Amino acid sequence: MAISGLEEQLLSITARCNELQDRMMHLQSQKSLMLFSQQDQASLKLSEISEARRYYKDLFDSNNEYYKDLGYASYTEIPDFTEQIDIITAKYQEKIEELAAWETQIDSELATANSEYNEAKAYKESFKQMLTTNIQNDYNYGLNQ
Repeated sequence: MAISGLEEQLLSITARCNELQDRMMHLQSQKSLMLFSQQDQASLKLSEISEARRYYKDLFDSNNEYYKDLGYASYTEIPDFTEQIDIITAKYQEKIEELAAWETQIDSELATANSEYNEAKAYKESFKQMLTTNIQNDYNYGLNQ
């Protein structure tokens, strides 16, 4: 293969390696954003649960005798409390599942891009070797005439 053809192939593969590196950096930044979003959703969920706990604890403490007469030993046994916790959990569950699916997609795309990058890098090394060999052969051919 002519040296110029090898150089062209090498440049093409180098450009593809650069594109894949950019893609992997973009995916890493997307993953960071997704992880931040997951943490944010978890924090919001815990904040709402804490607020519900505080509300029902204060309610239980202020009406202690009433709830004890109903047979509740703690505010966590109040049906409204457990219902409220279930509502809060359901509210955030869908968003958390969406973020988990997004994470899976990003990880898959990142693995694919990384595999492509490693393959392109291997091709790049083989084309460098072929180019070096052809240049040496052309140089040696010129000396032997």
